[in-house]
Amino acid sequence: MLLANRFQPTFTDVSHLIKNRYNVGYKNGSFIEGMLKQMGFDESNLKVCHAPEGLDEAFSKQRQDGGILAAFDELPYIELLLAQYCDKYTKVGDIYPTGGFGFVFPKGSPLGLEISRTILSVREGKEKMKRIRNAWFGIKRSCSDHNSLGSSYGLTLYSFRYLFVFVGVISLIPLLAYLLSFLHKNKTILTSPNTSIIRKVIKLVGKFNGEDENRLRYYEYHAGIGNKERREVPPP
Repeated sequence: MLLANRFQPTFTDVSHLIKNRYNVGYKNGSFIEGMLKQMGFDESNLKVCHAPEGLDEAFSKQRQDGGILAAFDELPYIELLLAQYCDKYTKVGDIYPTGGFGFVFPKGSPLGLEISRTILSVREGKEKMKRIRNAWFGIKRSCSDHNSLGSSYGLTLYSFRYLFVFVGVISLIPLLAYLLSFLHKNKTILTSPNTSIIRKVIKLVGKFNGEDENRLRYYEYHAGIGNKERREVPPP
């Protein structure tokens, strides 16, 4: 009951967000705005955010206050957001391909060939890409190989607070009833005029222990009789 419905994200379908006119966020200055408009989002439902702190703040707001229910961004920026707020968000849905980035140089410039070779060597070099990734995302917890939803909704003592209150109340009721009954039966000790409070407490504790011992003997006696009767029953 605590976790089953929370392991799945609330919204994973873009068409559902568009149909219900939910607010979605995107990073300020990003080409994502044009892409969202082409997908069918109304401009009034697009909220500009300064990632990643701005996105976290927008997620925390109510819908009527301009809060968002989903955010779209480029994968590197999403990784940065998840590295900073690993326990709160996760990646869902499809990845939408775009034209990517382009570098423009004058015709015949040697920089074009040199930069193309450098980009190719970086993309093909797994160790170099790993070092770059660790440099940017390794300082904080990375969610790439981490179940953010599981950690976000992990069970703690606070998760069972209502259960503790319920069990505590149910346990206290018979305990209080028994104590009141015990004090009523021994009210002569409580009302004795020439006895100090300490002596009264000692007598009540002795009485309580005596009743405990009597109950124990009663249970042992009847348990012994039951065992004896079972031993003396003839076989069928």
